[in-house]
Amino acid sequence: MITLTRDTVVLGDTLGLAWSLPAGSRIVSAPVASDSLVVASDSTRPGTWTLQPLSPAGYGGDTLRAVSPTGDTVTEIVPAWTAKPKVEDADSAAATLLPPEKVPEPFPWDYAGIAAGSIAAVLLAIWGWKRYKAWKASRLPPPPPPPPRDPVEVAREQLQAIVASSRAGKPARETAFACGELLRELHGNLHGWAESVESTSFEWKSWARKARTPEELLALEGFLSEADALRYADAARDAEHLLDKAQLLLDAIERQRGVKP
Repeated sequence: MITLTRDTVVLGDTLGLAWSLPAGSRIVSAPVASDSLVVASDSTRPGTWTLQPLSPAGYGGDTLRAVSPTGDTVTEIVPAWTAKPKVEDADSAAATLLPPEKVPEPFPWDYAGIAAGSIAAVLLAIWGWKRYKAWKASRLPPPPPPPPRDPVEVAREQLQAIVASSRAGKPARETAFACGELLRELHGNLHGWAESVESTSFEWKSWARKARTPEELLALEGFLSEADALRYADAARDAEHLLDKAQLLLDAIERQRGVKP
């Protein structure tokens, strides 16, 4: 809501204009100054202005705009008010009403408009340059995908993570299941064994007897003897021996990966 301290003033006097806005609002359009009207904003109270007419006339009708903290645009019209001459039939120019050193100077809107236009042109140029670079980058071919990592290298990293979890307190039974799943999957990836992950210990050993070398089979049997004991044990046991067996099996898989049985 816009309020005026009065609706009629005599030249030489001022009136106050107050716009009640939600806290944190940003004013976009303020009262318009001209050669016949001086507008001074109150820096301590946003939305408050002091108006001083320089010639007798009717004023008001300006459209004020602001943006509220929620992003809504608020629009209000300044109520009409009039300025009357101080003395009938006398010169009502501001110089005759105020001492020369106190005559207010109109705001230089022309220079402000030039500055605002220059800033807008610079911002538009920056925006255009960024759009051009984005368009140019979009026409470049995508980079080639990185080469696939060696499955044995990946398995070593995953086994080290299992070791760290076990030493941090992970139950031995869960460690045994995790090691078995990791090494089954590695055998399947290296040698095209599609049923590796779902296989039982018996099926895993049976496949290794037919498809892998004696060294791998020996390491696998040593690992499974420890892993099966931990997976199905009633009491909790230490997993260090299991982890050693898993490491031995992984080393054997890596050494024998290119050897045909």
